[in-house]
Amino acid sequence: MRGDATGPIRCFNRLTLKTQYRLADQHLCPYRQMKTELVQEFALRERQVTVSRTASHALPDTGLSPAAAIERLGIDRTARTILFFGSIALRLQYLVAAFQTIAARVETIG
Repeated sequence: MRGDATGPIRCFNRLTLKTQYRLADQHLCPYRQMKTELVQEFALRERQVTVSRTASHALPDTGLSPAAAIERLGIDRTARTILFFGSIALRLQYLVAAFQTIAARVETIG
């Protein structure tokens, strides 16, 4: 995340990253140092970031647009969805914890 680049491009990149990070309820990262940087540099809450050695930022390029993927999966466009990466068998506890966090927020809101 750190770099020597300065100027408008760096500022724009940081702004878009900050916006993207704040849109998600939970982040999964592979290293504690990365969690520290996300919390410090992008003002995320500690509880929003989970460290997991199996976290990966490599995604296959399917060529599908988000709209096409939603359609292919048969997901209602107005429904809230959760994107989960990894083997459920190995990381089910993270998925369950995410559902519990979201359910608690929904209960306090509505």
